[in-house]
Amino acid sequence: MQPNLKDRLAELRQYLKALPIQLSKSNGTYAIVSPEDAIIKRVGTSLQRMLKHEYGDVYDGVRSNQVAAKLMNERNPRLAGLTPREALQSMKVELKEYYKGTDPFNRKPRKNENVRDWWLAVQKDENAQVLGVIKSFTRLVHS
Repeated sequence: MQPNLKDRLAELRQYLKALPIQLSKSNGTYAIVSPEDAIIKRVGTSLQRMLKHEYGDVYDGVRSNQVAAKLMNERNPRLAGLTPREALQSMKVELKEYYKGTDPFNRKPRKNENVRDWWLAVQKDENAQVLGVIKSFTRLVHS
């Protein structure tokens, strides 16, 4: 006796759920996306929002870049030397390097070093300046 179509579809759904891929629809077409890629994309979007919050309206198109950099120096000196566009580009590169576990993100935590201290140490490296600033900022308690 052959299983009915409903049973076969249920079996197929279970099989597809077990695969380490996801389908993503963009511009009317479907693409296979790994769960890791989907997670990285969501993390990147969240970090982008945090970065936007850090800059706020400092670069509003009315102020000169020099005045905006001066304001950023007061707001967050670690980001003062970068425009929002430069910081975003740097963050994208740094996130990929963090995911791969390359230097400086492969640094082992020191004895008695918490997560915040680790990020503060990592952000001193020029290859982690944006991601380090964002992550050390998110580890602080805000009221």
